[in-house]
Amino acid sequence: MYKNGYDVLSESGALNLRGKPDSTDIITVGDWVMTDQSGLIHHRLERLTALSRPAAGEHAHRQMIAANTRVRPNRLRPTYPSQPSWF
Repeated sequence: MYKNGYDVLSESGALNLRGKPDSTDIITVGDWVMTDQSGLIHHRLERLTALSRPAAGEHAHRQMIAANTRVRPNRLRPTYPSQPSWF
């Protein structure tokens, strides 16, 4: 992601896309978008999942980190070795 465009992978390979100048919709890593032949992003598809964090500063808003990630909840739990029998 750059101020004036996005590097993306598509079926036809790597592309550089640009957003609509009047768009307030922020594109993040993992988003699926619809474009035209010239590489202009017209629409962001609905996110299935979103990973975000509180943004720094006084304003209460969220900062997107990634979208449409596949995370299995049981993978997030830490695994500990079993206790030794002498414990």
